Amino acid sequence: MTHASPKSRQPAGPPIYNPHELELRATLLRAALLGALTITLLYLLIGGVLGWIRPLLFPWDGAAALALCLLVGWISRNGYERGIAFGASWLVAGVNILAAFESQAYGIRHPVTALYLPGIILAGMLIGGWFLRLWTALSGLFILSWGIAELNDLNALQGVQVQSMAELVGVIAFWWSLLAVTGWLVWLFARNLERAVQIARGQTAALTHIVTALAQNPTLKTMLNDVLAAIAQQLQAQWVGLYLHDVDEGQLVLQQAYGNGRIPPTAQSSADPHWQKLRETRQPIVNTDTTNDPHTLLLVPLLRGDALPGYISVHSTHPRRYRPEELELAQGLAQQVTLALQLTELAEQAQETAVLAERNRMAREIHDTLAQGFTGIVVQLENAEETLVTEPDTAQTHLERARQLARDGLSEARRSVWALRPGPLQRGNLPTALRQLVEQWKTETAVSLHMHVEGEPHPLPAASEHELLRIAQEALHNARQHAQASQITLTLAYSATHITLTVADNGHGFNQTPSGEGFGLTSMQERAAQIGAQLQIINDTNSGVTIRCTLKHDGRV
Repeated sequence: MTHASPKSRQPAGPPIYNPHELELRATLLRAALLGALTITLLYLLIGGVLGWIRPLLFPWDGAAALALCLLVGWISRNGYERGIAFGASWLVAGVNILAAFESQAYGIRHPVTALYLPGIILAGMLIGGWFLRLWTALSGLFILSWGIAELNDLNALQGVQVQSMAELVGVIAFWWSLLAVTGWLVWLFARNLERAVQIARGQTAALTHIVTALAQNPTLKTMLNDVLAAIAQQLQAQWVGLYLHDVDEGQLVLQQAYGNGRIPPTAQSSADPHWQKLRETRQPIVNTDTTNDPHTLLLVPLLRGDALPGYISVHSTHPRRYRPEELELAQGLAQQVTLALQLTELAEQAQETAVLAERNRMAREIHDTLAQGFTGIVVQLENAEETLVTEPDTAQTHLERARQLARDGLSEARRSVWALRPGPLQRGNLPTALRQLVEQWKTETAVSLHMHVEGEPHPLPAASEHELLRIAQEALHNARQHAQASQITLTLAYSATHITLTVADNGHGFNQTPSGEGFGLTSMQERAAQIGAQLQIINDTNSGVTIRCTLKHDGRV
């Protein structure tokens, strides 16, 4: 028997099952059909082939049961709710008809009368509600009618018929008691099963709805509203509120509410006995004291490690009891609230971290672009001042270089503000940008600078090229300003797994250690960390300084 539920082909009419019950009923019907079919085949095999039992109606009773199973399977083949309901009704009726025939043939004192019990069990599990009560009553009436017929010698029996009214009353009382107990147990079990399935399905639906809403509109207020709405719907509450504990004020403040019921005060004292009990037990509390206000109050704590940031208050306008499954559902949804609050705090911390990182980035950009540019401008203006009287043409050249440096600095400042890649990298790759840097540097200083590219250059991520270029700029600036070097070598080496940038000079080294307070060294270390590179600074007052930055990379961008 296949199971499908295309809504477009669902027959019109009022719903028979609620959405939570339909799949449960279909599953139970398939299991009952499989069990009935198996028992029927074994019955025909034992009676027909092995010959162990041959009742009065054999093999027609087995053939009828087999035909009934096939009919029910055909009726409910598409899994529609009306097909499931009709199939279940046919199966229950068929079992009872079989029980009626057997009880007529053997008498109500015979154990075969117990065949009414499977009918009641199927009625409760497959249909339930008023149908279970009706079918239990009908089964009792059938047994009573066959008993009266036996007492009046209206049935030709294989078994032993009742002989007196007293015996009839005793047998009827026995079977009625057994039918009533069976019906009550089946009703109780079916109700618990339905409720458990409803809660499980409801929790899944609620969590799915919350995740969907969060993906579509990821704001804390929206998510909290969806969680509170899910709690109200699943627990059939009129009002749900979220209270958070304000430690400084010593109050429980109503953060958000959902529903149309009575709205309690927006703040409560931390000395509230319910809050104190929540802090002690860390378990849901149900307040059923309805002396002055007939309603039920459920308090569900929000747990976050050892902390208790607040609780969810669930109000029902009528007295009620919460099942363990409902309390578990409420706790599960309350954890979604706790998760939302925690994610919001982490987002705020991440935002503060991002602001601090952006400040540091801008500080590095200003230092590596504007500060160095201003240094070059000052050098050119000083040279112009020295040669202004004696060598006007040379002075004019220095002034032009200062003007160009100022323009370049302005351009770099704009790029830094908009977090764009530096100009040289926009026009080429890292080796090209470094060569342009070397050529510009040669026009600004008399220090001998040589550049070497080793290996076959391959593309890098934009961020990696940007940071390596800035590290090279800072290393050259430090060599010129602090080491008083006369010769500098810049090497860019490519291998299959690494890119190494090396800047070595022959100066007297730094007056401070590589981990000192110089912002240039700190800036290089931060830039290397940004791209996961290793920065090594070798400071030798006799042979100069070597700055080596090694980045692991396989050539794929």
